[in-house]
Amino acid sequence: MDDKGRILLPSKFRSWLGADFVVYIGPVGCLCAVSQSEWAETVARLVSGDITDSARQALARIILASAEDELNCDPQGRLCIPKRLRDWAGLEGDVLLLGCGRLIEIWVRREYERFLAEGEAYNRSRRRTIEEAYARLRSSEN
Repeated sequence: MDDKGRILLPSKFRSWLGADFVVYIGPVGCLCAVSQSEWAETVARLVSGDITDSARQALARIILASAEDELNCDPQGRLCIPKRLRDWAGLEGDVLLLGCGRLIEIWVRREYERFLAEGEAYNRSRRRTIEEAYARLRSSEN
């Protein structure tokens, strides 16, 4: 990632995402980029569950509140990650892009290595971090 927060996306990833796409905080703690149509399906899944399920509500709140939509690449194929998401994810320098089915995960390389090494312990730790980050996002919006 360059000093302006831009990441060069491979052409294959750009074709998956289409002209306008969405980047949000994913449930594992990395950033996720999806096409507009995939985003619509994600939103439908998030809001279609039991409204009294507090865990589901918390996840939906974090993902929906963090989303930056109508993003696109510049003519050189670079995606500029919005500053609040860069700051949250600690993105700088060596960034890893993973094609994961219908989405692209955007990781700080050292975090991805921790994820691989720690497994479920990493997931529990990141969920707490995500909840704390969401609280910070909400307070900065007020």
